[in-house]
Amino acid sequence: MASKETPQSIGRYKSELEKSKKRRIDCAAEYPEEWNQLPLTRKHAESFDSKPVHYFNAKRCPKNHLERKFTSNGKCVRCSYLEVKKRDEKIKEHKKLNPKKRKKPGPQKTTAEHANEVEKLNKVILIGEYIGARNNTDYLCLEHHEIWPAMPTNVLKGRGLRCCKREKSGNEPFSNEAHIEQLEKLGRNFELVGNYLGSHKRATYKCKKHQKVYEAFPHQIIRGSGLKCCRDAFYKEVSSKTVKERRKNHLELIKKYGKVKLLGKFKNATTRTKYFCLQHKEIHFSTPAYTSAGRGLKCCQNLGRSNESYRQKKELEHIEYVKQIGKVEFVGPYVNSQTPTWYKCLKHKEKHKTSPNNISQGKGLKCCKYQNLFDFTGGKFEKAARELDENIKGRLIRLEEYQGASIPISFECLAHNEVHKAWPASTTRGHGLICCLAGSTRDNIDTAIENNLPNKDEENDFYIYRLRRFPKYIKIGLAIDHLVRAKRSKNEYGDPIKIWRRKNRIEAFFLEKALLSRTSEFSEAPRELFRQWEGWTEIRKIDAELVKAHAIFLVNELEIMNCWEFALEYIPMNPRQQSQIEEKFLKRTYIKNLKNTESHKLNISD
Repeated sequence: MASKETPQSIGRYKSELEKSKKRRIDCAAEYPEEWNQLPLTRKHAESFDSKPVHYFNAKRCPKNHLERKFTSNGKCVRCSYLEVKKRDEKIKEHKKLNPKKRKKPGPQKTTAEHANEVEKLNKVILIGEYIGARNNTDYLCLEHHEIWPAMPTNVLKGRGLRCCKREKSGNEPFSNEAHIEQLEKLGRNFELVGNYLGSHKRATYKCKKHQKVYEAFPHQIIRGSGLKCCRDAFYKEVSSKTVKERRKNHLELIKKYGKVKLLGKFKNATTRTKYFCLQHKEIHFSTPAYTSAGRGLKCCQNLGRSNESYRQKKELEHIEYVKQIGKVEFVGPYVNSQTPTWYKCLKHKEKHKTSPNNISQGKGLKCCKYQNLFDFTGGKFEKAARELDENIKGRLIRLEEYQGASIPISFECLAHNEVHKAWPASTTRGHGLICCLAGSTRDNIDTAIENNLPNKDEENDFYIYRLRRFPKYIKIGLAIDHLVRAKRSKNEYGDPIKIWRRKNRIEAFFLEKALLSRTSEFSEAPRELFRQWEGWTEIRKIDAELVKAHAIFLVNELEIMNCWEFALEYIPMNPRQQSQIEEKFLKRTYIKNLKNTESHKLNISD
């Protein structure tokens, strides 16, 4: 057999089919039902009578498209469409910038003029109609008395028709009889059912051995590849033999060690199956490769670790080790080497939690770390702490020792009488605690309901920007002037994708919130900007055209709806906020209806 498929590749093919079926079931509501008629994989498409153009495995592409894929190259249809569209746009731009002056076509030959030119060659006669130099038309060969289509330019260059080329190559003309005779000479066990159209054009054959009919290429049949039924029978035979042999070897190995007994079905060395533990009389799943190495099941592995005597033994060993070091005192309780427990520092007389592993590695407690840091800085923390106290005087009170600008410590807010942790560096810049931020006029649903948004009556820009350093990422936001915001972005903003100018801030704010909610599944920020750039929560890793389409839809919806109705429909909020907005919406609609009725009464009276 000329095929290079192996039992492993067949197994992988079946596994991929099952995965594709499962994915289709999971996302059945997200794609049209007609796509279920398509093949599950590229390889599955080969089993169809006529190879389809598309297949659908319900697997999202790198750009998160749930789309069909081409059987020719495996590319996503939508990605290919976008690539073609982008390429066409570039070509159009290039043509605009570099226009070409096309020559006017000369006068076209008539059929009679071309016939006179052909007659001078004394090889062929024009039969069809002359349309153009590169448009095929029919000619009669004077030597073989056969009619074939050909290009006029090729005929005028002295090139013969297909019958002349066939004679030069020595090939026989296409015929069913010639092909059947060829099959008999080679001893192929197949019968030609359909018509023979050429060695590289599909024909229908019947297998005399399996009595099945399939389409195949004649050149593959002549070469000895056989039909699909022959290949399937061969692989079934080969795979069954190998599985039997491997199962036999596996049974011999586990019998030798005498720890487990095979209960489940043996498929291969890496597929989990059911075993019975001869020592603990329990049933567990494991891989044949694992049990073939003489290892036990889960019950055997967890016996020692779950035993109380084992834990006590480890605890005593650790206590003995801690005494030898002489830096800390073990308080407990001991669970395992990775679970934090209590220790007492013999130097600073303080209790702190840490894992036994850290103690075993020679690491000290928290008090020792801070002392070492203080010693290393040469007492500079005292000066920094005094400067911090001077800076926050009148706003905050420091409740813990200063340990560095980037280590959070507790502060008391004098304005709200609340205690919260914060970075000393942020407090020195004038930032308040969490309680201060909650009461500020920042953009949020509560301030929007209270009509207390900053710059509420000014026009605002609702924008979508592409990041400069990370072109695959999109930034969504609002600002009084998007150009000013782009300048203040630490040079992170790239090219603008789309800008909408809104009459007030509440409309821009609701659009931003709605778009962020609709694209929340694509929320992802680059590692360099994560928690380090102020706008990192509004970054999305999404196709620019897709987010633009979402934004256009929301803008159109806001034009139709009232802003409060829009918020209820497209912005997530808690029940309290929802009830407040519903009250605002109902009140506004009532006033509007009242005005309409009053104007209607006035018109009637007039």
